[in-house]
Amino acid sequence: MEVNSGRFDQYFLDTDGQYARDTLQFLTLIGEAEFSKLLADAIDIYESDQTDDDKYDVYSELDNSFYQLKSSVYEDLYDRCMSYVRKQVE
Repeated sequence: MEVNSGRFDQYFLDTDGQYARDTLQFLTLIGEAEFSKLLADAIDIYESDQTDDDKYDVYSELDNSFYQLKSSVYEDLYDRCMSYVRKQVE
């Protein structure tokens, strides 16, 4: 996820949220619960009427949760993504 290199606020700033729902759908499709929950929460924040400052504060909390996930969880996500893609091209 792009969040790994720039935080949730940066993810939405860079893409204007354009791919967020597609990403969430894909994460759900491959059965990834932890990242799906964080992204769903971030989408809710992005689409809310909160001020940018308030959004930033909540994104910071989500960022902390994202970075607290063990590296093995992140590696598993990568493996799941690649496995799904490989199955699609077979």
